[in-house]
Amino acid sequence: MIQRLIRGPWDMCAPMLWRLALVVLLAACPVARARAQTVAKVTLSPTSVVGGANSTGTVSIAKKASAQGAVVTLSSSTASATVISSVTIESGKTSGTFTVQTVAVRANTSATIKAAIGASSASAVLTVKAPTFSTFSFVPTSLTGGASATGSIKISSAAPVGGLVIAVTSNQAAAKVPTSVSVPAGTNTTTFGISTSPVAAKTSAKITVSLGASSIGNTLAILPPVLSSLSLNPSTLSGGGSSTGTVMLSGVAPTGGLTVTLTSSNKSVTVPKNVVVAAGATSATFAVKTVSVTAKATATITAKLSNSVTAALTVTAGSRFAGSYIGSYYSYDTTSVGIDIGSVTIEISATGALSGHVDDALTVRPQTLVGMIDDAGATTVKSTGPSNTSTSTGSLGLNSFGFLTGTLTDSNVITVVTINKVGQPLEYAGKYTGTYASVMDPGGTVSVTILPSGAISCTGKPSNGGTITVVGTMTTGGIINVTVTSPNGTDTNTGGAAFNANGKLIVIAVDPSSLSQTVLTLTKS
Repeated sequence: MIQRLIRGPWDMCAPMLWRLALVVLLAACPVARARAQTVAKVTLSPTSVVGGANSTGTVSIAKKASAQGAVVTLSSSTASATVISSVTIESGKTSGTFTVQTVAVRANTSATIKAAIGASSASAVLTVKAPTFSTFSFVPTSLTGGASATGSIKISSAAPVGGLVIAVTSNQAAAKVPTSVSVPAGTNTTTFGISTSPVAAKTSAKITVSLGASSIGNTLAILPPVLSSLSLNPSTLSGGGSSTGTVMLSGVAPTGGLTVTLTSSNKSVTVPKNVVVAAGATSATFAVKTVSVTAKATATITAKLSNSVTAALTVTAGSRFAGSYIGSYYSYDTTSVGIDIGSVTIEISATGALSGHVDDALTVRPQTLVGMIDDAGATTVKSTGPSNTSTSTGSLGLNSFGFLTGTLTDSNVITVVTINKVGQPLEYAGKYTGTYASVMDPGGTVSVTILPSGAISCTGKPSNGGTITVVGTMTTGGIINVTVTSPNGTDTNTGGAAFNANGKLIVIAVDPSSLSQTVLTLTKS
């Protein structure tokens, strides 16, 4: 009875006491409280980023954090995405956030982000993406073959440590590119050169850049050359004269060259049907021929390729040789050693009629001249002297100095003429070296200086030794009067000078008393 009385109240109070003891124990032991907490899930936003960008992670726990909060340990499976070591969820809350930092990668990389409380854990996967192409362009986008372009690449984010190597290809041999180009670490742009070859027709070159599985292409237009200009020199001339036309291309002609079609709007002016610009060249020249006209005429010369260019040529009436001339000549007989030299004065009219006279320096036999010179320079001259008449034919032309030069032939006698227009400077001025041959001396070498005033100085070295000196003057017509001093004595010679067909200056000096001749063959130095 007494035991019942004692146990009854105990049996009623014991459960309540055990519960109170358990509460006190749990409140005094945070470890026990933490073990009771679990990680529910981990989420990432966004779940995919380009290397170098960040993502925000959220970790959720099963129940509200205690007064001391809930400490969650964090980790990542790769160095490409890093997190802090832990995050604390505030008291009374069920989630907390953290930052996932990434770096640039060469290829897409998966990072597992893990959150843990004790043995309880959850994870999420973040995809760290490699850079992709943003833009790919050319400057210029079209060009003439043979010119160069620049390709520009921009990627979506900075290149990783060590940079990125981008492969480059071209589908046309006319557009040459490097096999690869690098984007330096920390940057997102790069450029490369594109060299092109001349083409005969428009060519589209597809240039492609590749980075892993990512690629992007663009098209470069390579154009054939076009005509850029046509010029004529001279652009004004007398009928019967010739001009030189020059066509210019915008670029280099391709293999095989380019054929340019030519036309003239006036029958008095003729051009070839076409002219070829050779492979690798940018220009070509052609001859423009004219005939005599009775009145001023204009011709439009047209050059045509894929485009056309024009130039105007003005043709004036009258001979291109019209004017007054004075100079010198020398004649020699191919069957003997005889030679004559003298001065010549002629007048050529607008119709090409020729008149004038010559003075023989050796025998002082003046002769009158009449004749005709046509537009091409073909010349016929009748010479009449005190005791004879002869007719010579040949060809005369204007050299680069404007001198009328050429040869005329009468049977075996060849006459070489060099005359310049009245008012032009002395055509012979300059320094010369060469050789001489003489009846009285054995011959040798000679140095000659002719001043613009006509003053002559000369030093000769005979082959047998000694020195010959010559001083004197030359007139505009090439007639000379000189004093010669040699080991044989001193005398006065007269003669003349003329350029031969090979550009040599031939000087003939004669001793009037003995009629002995000295012939100098000189080259301008």
